[in-house]
Amino acid sequence: MVQVGPQNGNGLGGPGDDDPDADLGFVDVPRLELDQLLEQIVERAEEVMASQGRLRGLLRAHRAVGADLELPVVLRRVVTEARALVGARYAALGVLGADGHLVEFLHEGMDEEAVRAIGRPPRGEGLLGALIDDPHPIRLASLHDDPRFAGFPPGHPPMTSFLGVPIRVRSEVFGNLYLTDRQAGGGFSADDEELLQALATSAAVAIENAMLFAETRRRQAWQAASTQVATDLLAGEEPAEVLEGLVATLRDLSDSDGAALLVPAEGAGEFLVAVAEGDSLAEVENTRLRARDSAAGRALMAGMAVASSDARADPRLSGIPLGRLDVGPALLAPLTAAGAPRGALAVCRRRGREPYRREDLDAVASLAGHAGLVAAYARVRVEQELRRRLDDRDRIADDLNTSVITELLAVATDLTGLAGSVTSPVHRAKLLAQADRLDRVARGIGSSVFDLDRPEDPRVG
Repeated sequence: MVQVGPQNGNGLGGPGDDDPDADLGFVDVPRLELDQLLEQIVERAEEVMASQGRLRGLLRAHRAVGADLELPVVLRRVVTEARALVGARYAALGVLGADGHLVEFLHEGMDEEAVRAIGRPPRGEGLLGALIDDPHPIRLASLHDDPRFAGFPPGHPPMTSFLGVPIRVRSEVFGNLYLTDRQAGGGFSADDEELLQALATSAAVAIENAMLFAETRRRQAWQAASTQVATDLLAGEEPAEVLEGLVATLRDLSDSDGAALLVPAEGAGEFLVAVAEGDSLAEVENTRLRARDSAAGRALMAGMAVASSDARADPRLSGIPLGRLDVGPALLAPLTAAGAPRGALAVCRRRGREPYRREDLDAVASLAGHAGLVAAYARVRVEQELRRRLDDRDRIADDLNTSVITELLAVATDLTGLAGSVTSPVHRAKLLAQADRLDRVARGIGSSVFDLDRPEDPRVG
């Protein structure tokens, strides 16, 4: 017979053998503790399931933000997925410019009526500015309890809880994610903060990929523009028309509000605005810039490139005709050929827009190099045309001199001689007048041939 309980030294069961539950492990555990243990197990299971759900949400968000290479699409998805991941009522992404200020603000959760009531987007002050100045996560149960909170503008919906996390791209802060009002109630948790930081890391990779893709496309566009210049010239297009098209292309590729081509003007030390593209810039076309009287002119003569975040306040660009456009950032890239200044390409943006980057200056300078070759080619074309006209003038003058002019002068001489043999004063006067007339016609033909004008086009430099 199998013994259920432990045996004593005699092989017999010890005390309590009559209790059928004596060998069960929980006989001494109170039922209350057992219930608590079961509750803990259930809670842990629910936590595990919730964690699995949130991890699945993070994976879904990771796939969503990395599924596209268009930067505007990526940024919008980052906002959407961040809001869904932590269950926030409102979400926003503030993109920072090179000067550390907000240049773009994407948001979700507000209806159109609230957006219209608020008016202008935030400028990165108060609590938003705190995250810009010190890019580390901020988690608050209540915005109103934080001294950095500066209040809401009129029409802004009420908000309570807050979670902000920076997004770093290439070790630089690209922007910040802002989440408010956890829909499940209460404030955001430490888990919410960790999830949002993980999403920010994924977003940084997706944003960098989109930026690299945009940069590659941008370089291809600049290269295509340079290639098009050579193609147009080889196809026989007029250099002046090629340069005019190049200025329009320059404005589009550089995302500028205005672009212009400056070329050396007739007369020493002057540049002419030959082509101007953009609102309020047409009025500066054909205006002149004296090189010695302005820093910009001296920069052009020296072949120096200039990049400025505020063209009107920058002494290096004094003298540049800007018209009525409220210019902020500007670039000036010289056109040179064979070491000689051939003018410059200039682009500008309205005040308040993003300053040009170093890559922009390099691209404009590269295109200016091609434009300089076009200007040099145009000058060669003009000189060839002038030489052809001079040759034609010499040939025509020689032909006229040896034939028409000689014959006219001979007839005039004959008429003068004939007038000497005529006795009638009236007839003699008429013959002399006709002889004089023929002489004037002959000399006028010769002068017209030698007075052929040199062909000019201000756009060819």
